[in-house]
Amino acid sequence: MTDEQIIKALEYCSEQGITSECEKCKFKKGCRTEMIATALDLVNRQKAEIKRLKESYAAYEETTGLKWARAEAINSYHEEVKKRCIEGGIYPAIVKKIMEDVRKEMVGE
Repeated sequence: MTDEQIIKALEYCSEQGITSECEKCKFKKGCRTEMIATALDLVNRQKAEIKRLKESYAAYEETTGLKWARAEAINSYHEEVKKRCIEGGIYPAIVKKIMEDVRKEMVGE
């Protein structure tokens, strides 16, 4: 079955309920076991594809300098907010700590 057929069968069964008499069901007899196994296979394939794409994107970021550019933009933003808060007299220690934590998280330090 294609991914689309699996999704359609799951949608149909979730709306109509699972019965062994279901004419639109691609699984026919033993549908619950087959459906669960097929759905699990679909989920696992999609998880693997997501992982592959994330790894590809991380490699792309590294080779193009995109990660560095994003880090620079975040740092610039952080410094500008800090400057404005200090100028406005609204820069308590807790805000500074939160901003530092967020910046570190976003930049990956």
